[in-house]
Amino acid sequence: MRPAEYRRMIHCEFVEGTGNFCEPEAWQALIDPEHCPLQPVSDRPVYIGLDLATAARGDDCALIGVYPDGGKVRVAFHKVWKGKERKTRLKLTETVKPYLLRVR
Repeated sequence: MRPAEYRRMIHCEFVEGTGNFCEPEAWQALIDPEHCPLQPVSDRPVYIGLDLATAARGDDCALIGVYPDGGKVRVAFHKVWKGKERKTRLKLTETVKPYLLRVR
């Protein structure tokens, strides 16, 4: 951890952020222009990450599926529900759950 992150997370201090999480050049180097999302009929195992934010006009809610491929982790699919576009609370049974069932 960077010193400011350590103070914020471990010592619960308010600190100003310093530097970038990842330099733009390093982030760009991670992108594989040949990559395509995983086809729906694939039998590869997919690991799901879900960041929930249900409040109206709140943070974005995002879901990503990734799979291992030859020493790399590749994106199988992803979906974002924008927080600023919501007028009401996000209803998980009407948004996230049906999406998960579709990509299953």
